[in-house]
Amino acid sequence: MQHVQLNPAGAGRTQERAPEVKAALANRLSRLAGQILGVRGMVERDAHCSDIVVQCQAVASAISSLERELVADYARGEFARKVQTGDPKAVQEFMWTLRRLLN
Repeated sequence: MQHVQLNPAGAGRTQERAPEVKAALANRLSRLAGQILGVRGMVERDAHCSDIVVQCQAVASAISSLERELVADYARGEFARKVQTGDPKAVQEFMWTLRRLLN
């Protein structure tokens, strides 16, 4: 198997997304921003540690959900197209992304 150098976090890479996918992701990000501001407010109001931790776990869960949706959209779209065209980097890039998601 040929070794392919990956630059998964490379600057300037883009991925087209359907307008409804972009809207759904933007909506998730807006909710996340609100959750984070809520946690900040809890800190500023001296809320109890355990209450803040619960909210932080909710933020982490929302981020994980966003990550899963991003990867699912990639798998259905760009990854599938790359595999169909025989792109030698396709599987390695996807595996790198999955390892990051699962760790």
